[in-house]
Amino acid sequence: MGTGSTKHKSAKKLMKDLFDMKKLARPVYVPLVYGYASKISQVPLEEMMGDPLKLSKGLIMSQELFGYDGIFTNYDNYLEIELLGSSFGWVDKQIMNELVSKKRKSLITGKALSSLLEIGQLPVVYESVGQLCEVVGRETPVIGVLNSPVTLVNIILGDKYPLWGGHRDILKEPLNDAQAVILDLIKAYCNHRVDAIWFIEEDWSKMTEDDMEWLSPLYDTFWKVTQYFDVKSVMAFHDYDINNIEKYFGMGSDGVFFGGDKAVALSVRSLAELVDQYSVCAGIGCPLADNNEMAGHLEELLESVKDIGQGFFLSTPWEVDPELPVELIHKTMDIVRD
Repeated sequence: MGTGSTKHKSAKKLMKDLFDMKKLARPVYVPLVYGYASKISQVPLEEMMGDPLKLSKGLIMSQELFGYDGIFTNYDNYLEIELLGSSFGWVDKQIMNELVSKKRKSLITGKALSSLLEIGQLPVVYESVGQLCEVVGRETPVIGVLNSPVTLVNIILGDKYPLWGGHRDILKEPLNDAQAVILDLIKAYCNHRVDAIWFIEEDWSKMTEDDMEWLSPLYDTFWKVTQYFDVKSVMAFHDYDINNIEKYFGMGSDGVFFGGDKAVALSVRSLAELVDQYSVCAGIGCPLADNNEMAGHLEELLESVKDIGQGFFLSTPWEVDPELPVELIHKTMDIVRD
């Protein structure tokens, strides 16, 4: 099959070809759009996040306006914490208020959490997923998003246990509890027939290879479920050890994504070797074309990925800021499509 025949395929088929390691005419591109959908639908963010119909409508409108290759169900790295707080003793009952008072800066948005109203509602997201899959799921990939147990435990207990190696006995119970919650949510996504599940891995910069080997059985439980349902899995790292990227390819997921500030320094050629070695897709957070320098970097990245032809997808380094102008997203999409 020639690469030219991929140009007119549906986004759904492009996504399948991506994970099948087939050659693509251009990389799959799915920006991290969540809050931005409220700008497109002209519904206040808190109102959109509280209504599954408005949430699904906003996400669909945004994808249709810009024409990117899939829809993320949310991008909220606090979404499941309230559920943990109502279920387990190791989570402080006031954890949500504490997160606001600490003004903790998210690696997903680059901003501090300033209000509980900025956090979505889990039932709303899952009801919205059903609507997304029913309305656009035949042609457009729907990607379910979850915070991983590591991300959740880091957010809640990271101040006490910043390094995992010396605290495994203490962290084992919280991780197992979070695993059980996330496993149920994975099954719910799979029952909705999403195309992929995207695990937010906010900060793995201090994770050693020994830590990752210790965590591997926890993730293997997730992969058994996703493989049973033929749903693809992606571990999305927002901070990581850029000097040892290979260790992230060995965790067992179908794809790995590298976002955040460090993404601009990634070597596409080195990643391509790892893609071939592990048969794992690689995603890169590429900048929006908000100035000539960033537009040039995006064009260079696209050319490098096109030359390789398979196993790569692109997104944004962070969740797309709702304050950004619509014209910037259009400009970025024009570069991607060209």
